[in-house]
Amino acid sequence: TDDNAKNNAKNDNNNEKKFTPAKYINSPDSLVFNKKNVLYNRHLAKRALDEISLNKGKSRVSVATKMDEEKKDPITFDAPPAVVIVEGYFDAIALANVGVKNVVASMGTALPLEQLRIAAET
Repeated sequence: TDDNAKNNAKNDNNNEKKFTPAKYINSPDSLVFNKKNVLYNRHLAKRALDEISLNKGKSRVSVATKMDEEKKDPITFDAPPAVVIVEGYFDAIALANVGVKNVVASMGTALPLEQLRIAAET
């Protein structure tokens, strides 16, 4: 009917006007830059891990649990130095700003095997 045609035309016009910008815009790889072979902040994370290794070989880790709330003491143990992998640059920057220096971020929207290898070598 004519009413259905008018409603469909209105819906089509409304759909055309709605625009949602992309949450992430990723640049393509090029001959000069290949994201899968780069971890953001790797150089500083490596420096932090080297410093941990030189100072005591292990880092002190605190884990708070429900049981610990009564005692007010978190469980503390020695852990081998490790790299922390986060999703984006700003996550790495935020953690570095609060003292987590052994942090890297993947480049792009995935974590390829190449980046895991680079993290393991860090």
